Amino acid sequence: MDRRSFLKTSAIGGTAAAASSLAAPAVAQGQVKLTMVTTWPRGLAGVWDSVERFVNNVNELSGGSMVVEAKAAGRAGRRAGGL
Repeated sequence: MDRRSFLKTSAIGGTAAAASSLAAPAVAQGQVKLTMVTTWPRGLAGVWDSVERFVNNVNELSGGSMVVEAKAAGRAGRRAGGL
């Protein structure tokens, strides 16, 4: 076997082995839920309309695989541990 064919065969085999050992992305494993926290109060003309439009577009275009929930200023709640 000459050097070129050896390198070509090794490269193809290495690529196949690497591709088969990669984990599936988290998105492929189910629905992703995101919370979009903003600094604007709910109903602020213009800005909040854009937030709602963005959230609706992402939810629609993802076909249900990604769900975004918008939270207005002061509505996000506290994390566990009081932080």
